[in-house]
Amino acid sequence: MSDMPDPGLSQFTTVFRASQSRRIKRNRQPVSCTACQKRKSRCDRRQPCAACEKRGDGPGCHFGPAASAAAAAAANLGSNRTEVQNRLSKLEALVKQLAEEQTAARNGTHVQDGNVDVQPSRTEDAARLEYRGPTSWTSVVDNIHDIQSALEAEDNDQGPESDVLDVTDIVCGSSRTTMDEILRVLPPRTDVDKLSSAYLNAKFMSIPFIHPGQFRRQYDKFWADPASMSMCWISILFSIMSCGIKIALVKTISLSSGGPESQDALLYMNMAAKCLVTGQYLKGSPHSVEALITHVHSRHIHGQDSDATLWTMFGTVVRMAQRHGYHREAHKVSAKITPFEAEMRRRVWFTIMSYDLLWSIQQGMPPMIHEDTCDTALPLNLADEDFDEDSMALVPRPATEPLPILAYITKYRLMHILRPIVRHALDIKRETAADAAALGTALDKWHESVPACLKYRPIRESSFTDASHTIYHRNMLEMTYHTSRCVLMRSFLSSRSQSSIYTHALAICRTSALQLIDMQVDVHRETQPGGRLYEDRFMVSSLSLFSFLIAAMILVLELHDCDQMPQEERAHRTQVLRSAQTMWETRSDTSADAAHVNRILKAMLRRVDSQDWQSGSDTLGETTPAQEEVPEKASESNPWSDGVLPTDPHGFLEGSVEFDAMLPMESFFNDVEGLDWNSIDSYLRYDPMENLTMGETFP
Repeated sequence: MSDMPDPGLSQFTTVFRASQSRRIKRNRQPVSCTACQKRKSRCDRRQPCAACEKRGDGPGCHFGPAASAAAAAAANLGSNRTEVQNRLSKLEALVKQLAEEQTAARNGTHVQDGNVDVQPSRTEDAARLEYRGPTSWTSVVDNIHDIQSALEAEDNDQGPESDVLDVTDIVCGSSRTTMDEILRVLPPRTDVDKLSSAYLNAKFMSIPFIHPGQFRRQYDKFWADPASMSMCWISILFSIMSCGIKIALVKTISLSSGGPESQDALLYMNMAAKCLVTGQYLKGSPHSVEALITHVHSRHIHGQDSDATLWTMFGTVVRMAQRHGYHREAHKVSAKITPFEAEMRRRVWFTIMSYDLLWSIQQGMPPMIHEDTCDTALPLNLADEDFDEDSMALVPRPATEPLPILAYITKYRLMHILRPIVRHALDIKRETAADAAALGTALDKWHESVPACLKYRPIRESSFTDASHTIYHRNMLEMTYHTSRCVLMRSFLSSRSQSSIYTHALAICRTSALQLIDMQVDVHRETQPGGRLYEDRFMVSSLSLFSFLIAAMILVLELHDCDQMPQEERAHRTQVLRSAQTMWETRSDTSADAAHVNRILKAMLRRVDSQDWQSGSDTLGETTPAQEEVPEKASESNPWSDGVLPTDPHGFLEGSVEFDAMLPMESFFNDVEGLDWNSIDSYLRYDPMENLTMGETFP
């Protein structure tokens, strides 16, 4: 028979295959199209089939008769060529569409279908965006057509979400809450109105990404239906109320519920943390990044002394923001982001970069953000009333009016210079004079470019119509400039063998240090009763603590090193230091850090007065009880006796310095001989966190 094997080959059949009889394949008609056969997917045998039609590969869908292997390969080759051509056509159309959308986004317009309206949920959709860089495996999957197609079929068949355990969050230190508890804690709406208004009108303290118009609409919606707002938005509301309590204590704003009381501020802060946990902020829910920033901001405002936990919490903020693409310009993340949302994202990223730099300097750690991976643009110079959610084009104002956002834009430009200065200061390799000179030139150019309306002037020389927050913004920018110069040149003060470098560095540091202490005296005087800033003294913060301390240290170093200084100049330097020490002493009854600085400066001044630096024989003497412990209540004579020292999140070093991390003091004068700084540090070291419980650390 023709279908039987050749008898002559039967002896070899068991050598190359199993012992069962050889199967004869029939040339059956295929039941799937060639494309589905290649993809190994189910075919409905239509022409074109549903699978090819869904993928836009209708021309490549065909059925063929049974054929030889060579014919099948030829057919597959033609099918593959057609499929590749179709995919290239679609890719070309997609690239053109994206290019048009990006061009429109750069021009401040938003591309959308003519029959589609902007819905209120767009903000939440934008908040849910997740950014994936090119190294992410998901970005590779997105470019594999077959895998992406297979995933699409499974998108609607996801398993149930895992149960959320009601455990204490290790970042916020809180457990979950309920809507019943939220409504029970909330004071009457009239009180919430007052607290929210007080915060939003404190332009130097409030964070710039809370738009008053948008917030008011969300606020009204919350009171109409509390369950309609996300837990993360409610967390923002509690953080605002907590900050509002600090302002109300200074401005004596009366509340119908009684008070305000400082305990209420801690209660609202705790509720903000609970709402964050309940809203599963780590999963990237809407408003999660903004809510965590606002919570850290409120905790920072209430802290009189340094809190290393805030730096740890802020690391989470940075990673969450990067996950949502805040470090990239909005049109590179998604074309669905509106111009309003894009501007808010820029302001959020500015706040994050500002805090990152602040705590890096305070903690003596490298910044967490690397600028070479970020391309988010500067915020636009817009007043809050200039734009809203439905704005299609954003036109910035000229830099002639001292808007708060203009001060932040100006500081943003300075941060690009200050960041490499910090890296130089923390670099394990010794910086060169050429590098420092280049950075110094960049600093001076920035200082010259500050808009005229924001250039520094003493408070008494400010116009009568200047707002208090404008005065503080001018001081903040000037103080940041002089502090940057001191940080940049301080390391060269130990290069006494290179007299030219040492002399140049000393001249720069001396000029900036004297200017910083003059500014400290100016602000201190104007926040006294009867001073221009007394009613707004809640804006005075510990932002100047680190800057003023560096200024004092540099003057002390100059007194020690310059043996040939004229007596008149020496007396002037000593008097300046004595004025600074008096101001620290004034604050020492409300701040353990200030009390620590006060003791250090007193010890230094004793050595200056005795002129016995080299021998080190001067003793520190006994401290008074007021220096040994910080009383719970402030004295009536203290201008900050109410204990209210809110901080500006955008000012430089507004947090208190962790002196235990900074000391021993030879970190400032590492090459100066004859000073037993370790002995001074052992005597003066004071740990204000020693007796705190975990509940106090995480309110």
